[in-house]
Amino acid sequence: MLQVLQVSTLGKPWEEVRLAVSKLAARLKMNIFLKGPTDMFATADGKVRLYDAEGSARRPGGIGDILSGVIAVFLLWSTRSDVPLHTVAEAASFFVREAARRAHEQIGRGMTASDVVAQVAPLMKTIDKPYEGVYDANKL
Repeated sequence: MLQVLQVSTLGKPWEEVRLAVSKLAARLKMNIFLKGPTDMFATADGKVRLYDAEGSARRPGGIGDILSGVIAVFLLWSTRSDVPLHTVAEAASFFVREAARRAHEQIGRGMTASDVVAQVAPLMKTIDKPYEGVYDANKL
């Protein structure tokens, strides 16, 4: 979306990117999640949160697709409780970074997005218990 609006982030200082994303989110009155070395979540009011949990030294193509799916699932869960959007964004960022870290630890530099996907179910099991009572997994 940044490119469509002719706002390039390539080679720009991080603070300049943060400011551009903040202005864009406020101008469009929408939330924006920008993945990168540090993930960025800008809300419709222009506030920006940064998420830089440890991830993988390797970021294979397809990670954005995985992140989109995880955000969608976490958004669904958030509709069943009072979880704010910025918490959903932070949780999704952490989750995908952790899955990538585990895949890289197991496979090494040859890992692909499929290796990251393979880490989703085992990682989900480690966080599923806190959601008991919030949703019925059998109804998803």
